[in-house]
Amino acid sequence: MKQNLNILIFIALNAMAIHGKAHQNPVDLYETENLKTYVTWGHYNSIFQKAELFTLLSQYLVDTLEFENQIIVNITGSLTGETTYSIRIGHKQENSYNRVVLPRIKNDKQAIVLTILSSNFSIENSLKVLEYAITEYATLKKRQGRLKPYSVRNELTLDQTLVAEILSKSNTEFIESTLETPIHVKISLMKFFLKEGKFCFQSRQGIGPEYPILLELDDVYQIKGMGNQIFVFDTDSTFYCLSDHQNPRMARHHVIKKKWFYGAYSIKNIGSKFYAIYFEGYYPESIYSEMLTQAGIDPENKGEAIEALLNGTVPWFFSKTLIYDFESDSIIIEDLNKLK
Repeated sequence: MKQNLNILIFIALNAMAIHGKAHQNPVDLYETENLKTYVTWGHYNSIFQKAELFTLLSQYLVDTLEFENQIIVNITGSLTGETTYSIRIGHKQENSYNRVVLPRIKNDKQAIVLTILSSNFSIENSLKVLEYAITEYATLKKRQGRLKPYSVRNELTLDQTLVAEILSKSNTEFIESTLETPIHVKISLMKFFLKEGKFCFQSRQGIGPEYPILLELDDVYQIKGMGNQIFVFDTDSTFYCLSDHQNPRMARHHVIKKKWFYGAYSIKNIGSKFYAIYFEGYYPESIYSEMLTQAGIDPENKGEAIEALLNGTVPWFFSKTLIYDFESDSIIIEDLNKLK
């Protein structure tokens, strides 16, 4: 048994070692007939699946409103916790600040360009702002023509009072119809969709006219498809592991013991039924100051503090790997680092 555990630890540590490469912001593009939605985020979380679902629902809204022009949506992560929306009529390459994806999008003087800066992307709210941009298209175009020349990107940043007013209104019949339409995104062998304001995960395996809905959540933090399994994090410290293989099953709600974390989890299959779940982060400044003090270093002495950071005497960065057993649906090792 001990030998098997040592082998498991060795495999897990090697699997997670590749996570230490240089950080790059993930970028992705989702396209339909009238829409191109591109996402630039600090890490892979549920924003990408939400953006794909938003793009499909937006196309339905565009068709319903019979809007024929192109729409370009830029969703970018925000570290401030605030959400802002800005609108521009007309797309030009020289105004694009994301040059990884946008070269695929041609210049279009009539296109609506909707930029969403947010730390928690809302599909429903974004649909409401998009509906406003479509129904007020002619007015927005006239307003944009009166902007001063120093507006480099020629964007109409919506006044936050107006945004609050748009979001506070009850959904129009078009938004309600859009949210009720049976549109889904495929993740591994499951369907991911919105139903009555809930994010749902539905099995595509089963008997009878209705496949079972395995999970309904108010929000989703991260989704990771792993073959027949899907790891669904409903918060940054809790998750479910859903299965769609042979007999779809409900899952336990697991809690990851941690204090500080910002980012996404990395998950690797390390055997037929075992998964290594890895995360990393930085200690808050107040905690790090306490750690320096305990090590006999004055936090106010910046020279000594930086030296301790660089030589690893008091590391600022931390990481943790836990082992999950799919067969028993349980976390069997809370912190692999402590077993080294």
